[in-house]
Amino acid sequence: MISLIQASQDFQSQLDSFYELVTSEVDLDIDTCNTKFDITKYIPLWIIFEKEKMQNEGQNPVSVFDFVQKYYDWLYCDDVDGAGYSLSTNLLDLIDIEKTRQAYYDSFITTYADGFDKNLLELNGGKVTTEQFIEFIKNIRSALYQKKTTLESVKYFFNTLFAVSKEDIEVYYPKKLVLRLNGGRFYNDSFKFKGGTGSYDTRNDLAGSYLNGSRLQDSDWIQDFSYLLKVGITADTYRDIYLNMMHPTGLKVVFEKTMNDYEGPGDGDIVFTVCESPLIGNYFPYGLTTTYTTQIGTGPDGTTPLYGLTACVGCADPYDKEFEMPTHVYPNWTGEITATRFFDINITDMFQLCYVQGFTSPNYGATCGGCP
Repeated sequence: MISLIQASQDFQSQLDSFYELVTSEVDLDIDTCNTKFDITKYIPLWIIFEKEKMQNEGQNPVSVFDFVQKYYDWLYCDDVDGAGYSLSTNLLDLIDIEKTRQAYYDSFITTYADGFDKNLLELNGGKVTTEQFIEFIKNIRSALYQKKTTLESVKYFFNTLFAVSKEDIEVYYPKKLVLRLNGGRFYNDSFKFKGGTGSYDTRNDLAGSYLNGSRLQDSDWIQDFSYLLKVGITADTYRDIYLNMMHPTGLKVVFEKTMNDYEGPGDGDIVFTVCESPLIGNYFPYGLTTTYTTQIGTGPDGTTPLYGLTACVGCADPYDKEFEMPTHVYPNWTGEITATRFFDINITDMFQLCYVQGFTSPNYGATCGGCP
């Protein structure tokens, strides 16, 4: 059993060792952080006087004062060698994205950007810089949430987080191409009910479809509830965060594609296959019950026979010069359509025409140029 006298001696020994530490030639001037909390106003005056006395006597000025000051410097230091305790004269700095410390970014994500993957941040090994993240959070309420599902919010999302120029961000709605009933109205003055139909870009509504330039909806790309998003960077970079934060529920989004990339209904992963999406205008001169068995040429592979009409037939439309479109060959070149009359073709077979035997459609590049 340790006696009280022995315990008192041990304590005195430890106290002497501590005093020797703080009064010896030990360098406590470790530059981990600058002083953020000045203890002069809070420490007893005798400690301050002791420090001044040591300085006046030419001794090492390191005293209890210096030890305590260094402790507080460490306590409020944000460096890896510091404790990282927050010290601010304004408590609201903690919730200011421009003033708070990076360790609190997770809280901002949870509160303001649910769905944002913190691993996207540069400090976690991602590509989103601290400056980009701060800019994104600063105006997230007015520029994103209040305008969500609009083109403006999409541009804000990609411009602030991924530094994509707003001019390079494209959103296209295939519903503009869907063929719809037009009530007998036509855009051309030659028809009795003029001025009631046209392309979406002309009318800015979906009430009257553009007959020769529209397509049948296929419940895939071409439908009322789909859109194409193209921003010019790899979709894997942003797909998950976009779906979590921006994508409206119930819609189909196609990343980094345009309508020129369309291959018909499906997953779009068909290899070595070129497809085209037929337009009514390219088949306008054909008759429903006429049989097309006369060969007019061969396909790009040099062997596939082509039937039907030449491109120039549609360019000489006597009824409507504004809708002149080159005529495409009869669609049995795909190998999937065997009927020789349009009347016998299943309409679903015309959703897409894929050239399964080669890389080029026989209709590729057909124009009215050079026609008599």
